[in-house]
Amino acid sequence: MFPIGYIRSPYQKGQAVPAQGDLRDGQTARIFLLPQYKEGIADLKAGDYGVILFHFHYAEQKGLTVFSCKFQRPMGVFSTRSPHRPNAIGMTIVQFIRIVGCELEFRGGDMLDGTPVLDIKPWEPGGFPPAKDLNNDEKGSN
Repeated sequence: MFPIGYIRSPYQKGQAVPAQGDLRDGQTARIFLLPQYKEGIADLKAGDYGVILFHFHYAEQKGLTVFSCKFQRPMGVFSTRSPHRPNAIGMTIVQFIRIVGCELEFRGGDMLDGTPVLDIKPWEPGGFPPAKDLNNDEKGSN
């Protein structure tokens, strides 16, 4: 696996990064896509939503139990959004606000400046069942 680009964001240290990207806070960041991948963003437009997969490049694996800031207790890493994971892959839903050449400006970022981007995927609000629907799913249904 290798980066397709890098994040430029205002967040220089882990403590400054929001716990989860917020599309409403007005903070923007940019992806600087490597030129050989420019063709891959040909159909993205300002206003589109996307899923950014990235590498937590400063994270250290600390085991399979981590402290959850949200729940204020130790939890299994796969039930948290901790960057300290076996494969250190992060995911954030963003809204693209400007795309020029290989530069994609977006809202909703929660990545450190310099973060390697692994992939960009489309996302449509309402395209996944809301969490409340998943929790109310009948037992045993697939």
